[in-house]
Amino acid sequence: QLGFYLAATAFHFLEERRKDFLVMVFHHGCTCVLVAGSYHLSLHRIGALVLLLREPSDILLHGTKMAAFFGRQDWATLLFATLMLSWVVLRLIMHPAVVMRSAYYDSWNFAGPAYHEAHYGRWFAFNALLASLAPLDWYYFAIAVGVSWRRLRTGRLEDPRERKAKAG
Repeated sequence: QLGFYLAATAFHFLEERRKDFLVMVFHHGCTCVLVAGSYHLSLHRIGALVLLLREPSDILLHGTKMAAFFGRQDWATLLFATLMLSWVVLRLIMHPAVVMRSAYYDSWNFAGPAYHEAHYGRWFAFNALLASLAPLDWYYFAIAVGVSWRRLRTGRLEDPRERKAKAG
């Protein structure tokens, strides 16, 4: 999975830039550091939860895009509705309530003072990166709500990020 996020980050520099280029690079960069950091800091369960809660939405997102690309608006709409539900449950509710809570409170209590004396700076940075994913999830949820609204008005699913970003 780390390889996937590294490749996704690299491809942002090779593909045509979208309006959310910097946000997406930051998001993938955070995820790369979190996955690698979870191994380095022996927070394997947290790293696994980060991936477990993010992957279903990513799969549904790509499925929605493929259905729209092939002109299957019925499938695109169904997949998009499922994506929205998974996004709310997994990223907006479970990420803060389970992953962030566990990484901050449970890891502190489980590891003990000796661990935190040796790793406090890295532990703090890890938790800061976890916390930085939450506003990004809300940012992309707001975009998805806009897509939903346009779907209701026009009958088409269109990604507003697809429009080219202005150069410079």
